[in-house]
Amino acid sequence: MVNKVKELITGWLQMKKYNFLNLAILISYMSLSSCEDMNQAQFQHAYTDVANESSPDARQAMDELTRGGRTLPSGRELTEAVSNPGNCDSCNALRNPVVATSNQPNYYPTSLKNYPIPSAGCIPVSSVSEAEASALIRSQGLTTQNATSSERRTLGATIKRVQELNGGPLRMGMGPGGNYAFNFKNSNGSWQGGDAIHIGRGSHDHGNSVAQHAHEWAHLIGNQGGYAMFKRYMGGSGGYSRSDHCLVSGYADNVTSSGRIEGEQFAEVFAAFVTQPSLLLNNTQTPGNCRKVYNFFKDHFFARGSRVRSCQ
Repeated sequence: MVNKVKELITGWLQMKKYNFLNLAILISYMSLSSCEDMNQAQFQHAYTDVANESSPDARQAMDELTRGGRTLPSGRELTEAVSNPGNCDSCNALRNPVVATSNQPNYYPTSLKNYPIPSAGCIPVSSVSEAEASALIRSQGLTTQNATSSERRTLGATIKRVQELNGGPLRMGMGPGGNYAFNFKNSNGSWQGGDAIHIGRGSHDHGNSVAQHAHEWAHLIGNQGGYAMFKRYMGGSGGYSRSDHCLVSGYADNVTSSGRIEGEQFAEVFAAFVTQPSLLLNNTQTPGNCRKVYNFFKDHFFARGSRVRSCQ
């Protein structure tokens, strides 16, 4: 057991894309969730071996969570520690999930961007700093124009959730040329164009809606392979038609200005999966189609789609 813990933790130490806090989380999680019992002496042994191979920052994180390797963290401490789980699947499942209840809507009359639950998204915007948002935006080859700090952090929270679901940057969502902009405007109407994604703030403050960013980004994703993948899965051998639509909103059945019957459908259900997946699971308008959409994103589109369960 000790060797198993040491092997897994030191493996994480070599993968620099994981943050230091996750190292402490994993050593605790492995100890608490293992099928084998692990006594305090064994834990101390594993802790000491791993700590000797850690950087000072990783050692400090483990010291704080385990009191210098003397004790396992309490359930409350572990829950607080995993509030920003990064790419740890097991820890991600513990991150203060948004639980689906009968009080949550299962359909919206207009686009998701107009409603508080999908606009807030799964990751609190307040937990995303300006610096983290900038790094997330750059990681997808995107930039912003005329954005406020809160709008950049809202976009950052959107990207962060998508990257959690994908286990890293989404290839289909990379900005063309590496500097494709989200351009914010004091006007109504938003769209994805050849030069940029244009976000009209309108009267509902859509610049601070996660659902709005997910929806318009989904059009870029769709144009870079997402539409075709979605149509193949949903239409099958019989071909794709509007009878395959999942009506999470009244807008989800709209046809784009270019005539794509899958365009607004893909954008709305993508936004639903990213911000309020219970819309797909509990839908009463087209329940069969919406469950199929949920499985598409969970099992086929996103590399780590099962992480959707942390925000139902």
